[in-house]
Amino acid sequence: MKNGAVVACEVRVFPLKVKRQQKSWPERGQREIQWFSRAKAAKVVKERALGDIIRSVRSDGFAITDEELELGLRSIAVPVKTHQNKVVAAMNIGVQAARVSAAEMIHRFLPILQENAGMLAPLLR
Repeated sequence: MKNGAVVACEVRVFPLKVKRQQKSWPERGQREIQWFSRAKAAKVVKERALGDIIRSVRSDGFAITDEELELGLRSIAVPVKTHQNKVVAAMNIGVQAARVSAAEMIHRFLPILQENAGMLAPLLR
């Protein structure tokens, strides 16, 4: 914090492309906002692991959440792209974390997601 105090917090990463911002919203003024490209965001974060996450989502071609959003929920997602390679949506599979490991999600479900997301490209504009 600006006064030097250390506060523990949980960070959830949701990459998104912002085209515009509302002029007013309920919590305006309660936090500092800075907009960065994904590459710059990965460079400026102090926590190396967070920078690694920001860099990896695009290069890996998928994102996985491992109980960060909900205890007991593990999920894997891939981008859905148009034939011009523009990301327009995402496709995901969620499972009970106790039943399927993260490694199994990648091995078993990632190819299915990638195949089906690819099948949508010709149908999207």
